[in-house]
Amino acid sequence: MGVERRMPGTPETCRRCGQILTPGVVQYSLDRFAIPLCRKHQHYARNSTATKESLTLYGLLKEAGIPAQFEKFDGYKTIDIAIPALFLNIEVDGAHHRCNKRQIQTDRLRDEYSARRGFATFRVSNELVRGQARGIVDAIVRYASEKRLRRDFA
Repeated sequence: MGVERRMPGTPETCRRCGQILTPGVVQYSLDRFAIPLCRKHQHYARNSTATKESLTLYGLLKEAGIPAQFEKFDGYKTIDIAIPALFLNIEVDGAHHRCNKRQIQTDRLRDEYSARRGFATFRVSNELVRGQARGIVDAIVRYASEKRLRRDFA
């Protein structure tokens, strides 16, 4: 099962709220954030610490019908991408998450916090998202299908 594609001729919508976008807003958003966002959510993205890679992965997950939530606060930390229906958190990490001892310890504590609440944490590098984003999404879609938790199975 691959990533679902938008039908030609259908209007582009914001990946956060579903608002129909004009072609100019779509182009501006794609150039700066890699996913279609309305002006309100472009403002949010500009003021966020989100990386282009996490926005890209989030947008592709939403396109694929995965009920992902972007920058979700879980009471302890902000998760890059959460998929509560799958009990899955996705963290899109830069190189310092693999090289900085303090960051590695912090990430371990964050992952343990999530695990105590029944959530698995999937860490993926920015580099992998840049080169294999659709493959990552396809794997998550297959996992969701196996769990029968995709919204189109309801």
